[in-house]
Amino acid sequence: MNFGIYIHIPFCDARCNYCHFVTTRLQGGVVERYCRGLVRELRGYFATASGGVADSVYFGGGTPSIVPAEQIGGILEACRGLIPFSPECEISLQANPGTLTDAKLEAYVKMGVNRVSLGAQSFDPQELDLIGRSHTAMEIGQSLELLRRHAMRNVNLDLMLGFGVGSHSHEGEV
Repeated sequence: MNFGIYIHIPFCDARCNYCHFVTTRLQGGVVERYCRGLVRELRGYFATASGGVADSVYFGGGTPSIVPAEQIGGILEACRGLIPFSPECEISLQANPGTLTDAKLEAYVKMGVNRVSLGAQSFDPQELDLIGRSHTAMEIGQSLELLRRHAMRNVNLDLMLGFGVGSHSHEGEV
């Protein structure tokens, strides 16, 4: 039996106006304790789980890309030690524009992350401000360029539509 693993990384730089997920600000020491506790929970769960192969691992949140890459690597290493991964296992990581660096992407690629979900939400500065995003439209492009430079071929761009900021009425149009 194949299955997927969702790993919630609850840390964010700021709270977006639309977000209803469990998140907290990044604070020294908290990340390490959280990750140790998470690995302890994974060990407990997989000690009683019966068989299967992981065909996807998804680091969501929060903003997983703001925690040190070594922490993500430690969690992945623990998972690999507990359960088999399929050869085609998709390992995804949510990232916000402006949080990716060359060093982080090198580490992600080395640890097997093969998909990044970039939370752009909008290219419109007014809309980004309205929803409380801490990045700019320019940082979206810079992050996409970094991903391209590191040969990350599987990238999705999260976009939100229908804010109504600066939009014109199209009543009656089909």
